Amino acid sequence: MKTRSIQIFILFIFLLSNRLQAQTFSNKVVGKKHEDTADSIKKSVYPYFFPFMGQKATSAGFDLPLPAGIMINYFTQKSEIEISNFNLGFNNGEMKDFSEIVRFPNTTATASGFNGRADVWLFPFWDVYGIWGAGNGKTDVNIELVKPADSTDVPQPVASFKSSADFSSITYGIGSTFVMGVGGGWLSFDMNYTWSDVNLLTEPAQSFIFGVRLGKTFTFKNPKRNLAVWLGGFRIHLNSETDGSVNIADVLPVDESLQKVTNWYDSLSPAQQIVYKPIYEKTIGALEHAEESTVQYQMNKHPKEAWNFIVGAQFQLDKHWMLRSEAGFLGSRQQFLVSLNYRFGL
Repeated sequence: MKTRSIQIFILFIFLLSNRLQAQTFSNKVVGKKHEDTADSIKKSVYPYFFPFMGQKATSAGFDLPLPAGIMINYFTQKSEIEISNFNLGFNNGEMKDFSEIVRFPNTTATASGFNGRADVWLFPFWDVYGIWGAGNGKTDVNIELVKPADSTDVPQPVASFKSSADFSSITYGIGSTFVMGVGGGWLSFDMNYTWSDVNLLTEPAQSFIFGVRLGKTFTFKNPKRNLAVWLGGFRIHLNSETDGSVNIADVLPVDESLQKVTNWYDSLSPAQQIVYKPIYEKTIGALEHAEESTVQYQMNKHPKEAWNFIVGAQFQLDKHWMLRSEAGFLGSRQQFLVSLNYRFGL
């Protein structure tokens, strides 16, 4: 029924889903050609306070990363979402279910920006971090007024709206990564919780993100230089319920909307017109007095697919500097991230 208010519900989703937290991992040195390096690590004295049990891990042959770091990421993403349980009310009146007559096909959005992360390894297997960032994006929204199905037909769109909106966001959050050795490689489980202040939302948007990665680190002649590669999966969960209120005149071309709503009602069968007459009359009344009318909304929204695959790689120049990249693909979400990481002792 309206355009910009629908955009407001979904703008933040795509920025939130870009918290790809590939980590710097401990690596156990194995293999005959690395025996000298492994023996050197086992005999060394671990010089830092973090992580706890750092000396024990070193004595067991694990080449630990420097315990603290600062990472800067650039990301970009395109994704699709789905909207359900769509309810509207006018002028703080009773909420009505519009799910059978309003649909949102092919709603997509793109986002890009920078985020940063500061982290510290508390134990050789447990890293904690904080996230902050800023970004911009755009949503493309398709809204259809649908003739409900009856015994002789299927739902058919009668009128449609198309719109797009730009947004900006500031994000902050906390996260944690757990790592375990698997042969000569590693397996990690990463999770974080973020809040995003979006310029078009009154309350911060929240998300929980979980990622699993299986990787292998390949060393060079220089023991401080290596290349890590990994693949895995990435899942996002959002606070799906959204509600609020907007002024009708601020979000709708009133004359065009009056005509499209009337066309939709005229397309209904006599039986359907009886059922939807209360909704039609309230909608027309609110549009005819748009300057002083408000619309209240409730809906659920979620990514079209929660999971997608990820693949990534990191080149470690030395113990301090790393450059990495990670991409998500398959399903309804594609994302790409490149980052620079600086690490130091603590």
